[in-house]
Amino acid sequence: MELTKMPYARAAAAALSALRGVRKPEDLHGISRDMYDHMTPSELEEMVQTIPCQPTENVVPENQAGTRASQHL
Repeated sequence: MELTKMPYARAAAAALSALRGVRKPEDLHGISRDMYDHMTPSELEEMVQTIPCQPTENVVPENQAGTRASQHL
């Protein structure tokens, strides 16, 4: 997903959590409130599914940060 779309996906997640009763709708502001008012749950779920749930290949876990550099020496 493009980085510019990530805030919209997170806003959709917030709106969906309010629709499911996990969060209060009064706590939503801006685009997440608009999504809550105007989008269906299936539309919100589709947007939320685009949020990456695992790190990409080029992200090195903290416990392995030094091992790659030492392998090339």
